[in-house]
Amino acid sequence: MTRHVPARRILVPIDFSPLSLNALRAAMALGDRFGSLLQLLFVLEPEQPTAMGMAGLGIAAFPMIDSAPTLKAARERLKKESSGYAGPVTLRAVVGSAVATIQRAALSGRADMIVMGTHGRQGLKRVLFGSTAESVVRGSAVPVLTVHGGKRPLQLRRLLCPFNMTPHAERTLAYANALAQELGAALTVLYVRGEHDWEEDQRLELRARLRQTLGSRGSHLDLRIVPGRSPEEAIVREAGRGYDAVVLCEHPLAWSPSQLMGSTAEKTVRDCDVPVLSVPVRAGVVPRWAAARRPAGKGGVLI
Repeated sequence: MTRHVPARRILVPIDFSPLSLNALRAAMALGDRFGSLLQLLFVLEPEQPTAMGMAGLGIAAFPMIDSAPTLKAARERLKKESSGYAGPVTLRAVVGSAVATIQRAALSGRADMIVMGTHGRQGLKRVLFGSTAESVVRGSAVPVLTVHGGKRPLQLRRLLCPFNMTPHAERTLAYANALAQELGAALTVLYVRGEHDWEEDQRLELRARLRQTLGSRGSHLDLRIVPGRSPEEAIVREAGRGYDAVVLCEHPLAWSPSQLMGSTAEKTVRDCDVPVLSVPVRAGVVPRWAAARRPAGKGGVLI
């Protein structure tokens, strides 16, 4: 039964940057809402021993011969930063590749969600090689909530779920629906139509697919149909109209030159100013509770 309830175990990678600490606050608020175990993880990459906020740990900026003092300092800092959380917490500080370690930790710790900060757009190098967050999104077997910086808490009361009527999108919509009901949040379904598609024809087909996917609830969800040549641009534009988070699917792409720029999920993570929850739709990784229908809760959750 525990595995049917969302986010009972939340993995939070932290490098002590302001963005990662903002993501920790988001995870703590979600954890308070769901009664979650927070799994805090610090990864020291051998080839970058001084690049990840050593000033915050009081460690001098020089190549590390012995990583033990850094890892010990990191564990102490993790303990301090999470001291305000009322629920259970585990602390890990290890040496390794950040992306691979995060993905392994999510599997070994049976995490229901990863919550992490993202820097978004940072010039040509970031576009060509991607951020740690985007790499985690690309290969994760569990949903990943990416959070940008923010000085005030947000409320998960309005969720936006892009839907293109594919089987991948249907499974993601089921996940978004279950999450919205768990949070007592409003869910809006977004469809990006081609410039020459008739909106009313699309609306009728979409309503039928929503009922097929979600039953009677699919008839009552708010539906937004917008034109757009680029799905990610339309998603980012719509998300900026008062939504608190975007829930969309991440699935492997067949290789093409456009893959250098990333999938729709990765591009949205890069450009969207609101939190993005990327749901992997590889076989067997969408949590079984995603199809369950739950009564609405009271209000949103602060993050």
